[in-house]
Amino acid sequence: MTHWKHNYFRFNTILLLLVLLISCGKNSRDIDSDYAGSMSCKPCHEKYFELWAISNHALAERTLDSHKFRKVFSPKTTVTPGTQTTELNFVSNQCQILTMGIMGEKEKYIPERVVGVDPIVQFLIPDRGGRFQVSEVAYHPNAGGWFNVFGDEDRMPGEWGHWTGRGMNWNSRCAACHNTGVKKNYIDSTDTYSTTMMEMGIGCEACHGGLADHVIWQKDHSGEDITDTTVQLLENDQIMDLCA
Repeated sequence: MTHWKHNYFRFNTILLLLVLLISCGKNSRDIDSDYAGSMSCKPCHEKYFELWAISNHALAERTLDSHKFRKVFSPKTTVTPGTQTTELNFVSNQCQILTMGIMGEKEKYIPERVVGVDPIVQFLIPDRGGRFQVSEVAYHPNAGGWFNVFGDEDRMPGEWGHWTGRGMNWNSRCAACHNTGVKKNYIDSTDTYSTTMMEMGIGCEACHGGLADHVIWQKDHSGEDITDTTVQLLENDQIMDLCA
């Protein structure tokens, strides 16, 4: 048993070192510099860019446009999951959510971002410590109505799964899949976040990887009949692993 534990520890140590080496690759270049942004793809791939721009990928997360969502939040709607009541309203040119907060009292919240397109839309509410929390009340764009994503389950403030809890925290649970080039930047000593992203929504580089070198290469070799060595095509199994 002791020999097994020794080998297990050594294996994990080697694995950790490999992960660190990989994360420090690219000749120690800051990974942010690998990204060029989806707009840089448009000049050469305009057809596909236009298709992407209106897709669920591009709109996976976006800044809330209060005027576009005015009809969603008005007239005032009430959703009652369990013993709680949540009100959705449009007041003073703002989308408002009146619901039970972390202290167990009803409070007014102003959502700043939207996640999802179809079949549901949820809203991100800024919170303490650099957090965004995901509303548990959601809008169904096809049916045109509000509902609670947990049904009649009566999740209460202080519980992990309540909308104010860690189970509904955007930084740790939603950001990486809904955006491009996300760095969670959790600070353990203060229990806070300083989350950053290269691009809001699922951009071209979320799937294809950083393309800054590719964009530069294309500009330097425009019109030349030579192979672009900055882009590595994926095999079918790699595509399945990445997307499916």
